[in-house]
Amino acid sequence: MNIKQALFFATRKLNNLENPRLEAEILMCSVMGKKWVRALLRTKDDQALTLQEELLYRWRVYRRSKHIPIAYITGQVDWNDLDLAVCRATLIPRDETETLCHHITKTQNDTPKTILDIGTGSGCIVIALTKQWPSAQAFGLDISRRALQYARYNARVNHTLVAFKKSYLLNTIATNSHFDLIIANLPYVPSNLIVSSEVGKEPRSAIFSGIDGLDLIRKLAEQLENKKISFNQLWLEFLPQSQNDIACLFKNHKITFY
Repeated sequence: MNIKQALFFATRKLNNLENPRLEAEILMCSVMGKKWVRALLRTKDDQALTLQEELLYRWRVYRRSKHIPIAYITGQVDWNDLDLAVCRATLIPRDETETLCHHITKTQNDTPKTILDIGTGSGCIVIALTKQWPSAQAFGLDISRRALQYARYNARVNHTLVAFKKSYLLNTIATNSHFDLIIANLPYVPSNLIVSSEVGKEPRSAIFSGIDGLDLIRKLAEQLENKKISFNQLWLEFLPQSQNDIACLFKNHKITFY
């Protein structure tokens, strides 16, 4: 089987997706290696696949036909100029979170000395911020040991220094601690909201948070107060309809919505 024949096979197999040809080409590039881009597939479509390449491609196409996200199939995602490893225990980094990082970096007047990322997952946010401010002490917390394994790996391959620790929100943070930046991109989707098949393959605990999506953010606000943890800035990501509730939870702080 050559590349042209393989793409034809995959396009038919993936006809239940929105853009079968695009999906087929992305999966082919993932099999052929990093030097391969979609344009190259068209100029070298008569190149024969090795048996190993063909079997791997067929397997990846089959998994994609079952709506498994491409990032989980390939085990990696390019995000915010970072090469990140991901698995079923980590949420796949979103474009919205890249926007969040850009907001954080452009609003700092001074270089933060300490950064705390709560619910770090793949480590994407804290790694991106540490790339921006390599002199900062950076910490990442997550409840999932598996996710933390990937976060540590991602920090290492992206040449950043981050201390990761297993923790339910702020449980392991000492009372009266201070951080210049706290980022808590916690689950914020209401539990009764219907999501796509692809999103449904991601860890439920990293997406849903109670009937209104704010259970973990409420718990975070409670811990911040009870443990007397101070900060210069706290950044959260949430649904637009939650804005009034967020304003009430953090009414004792100056709040800006983006």
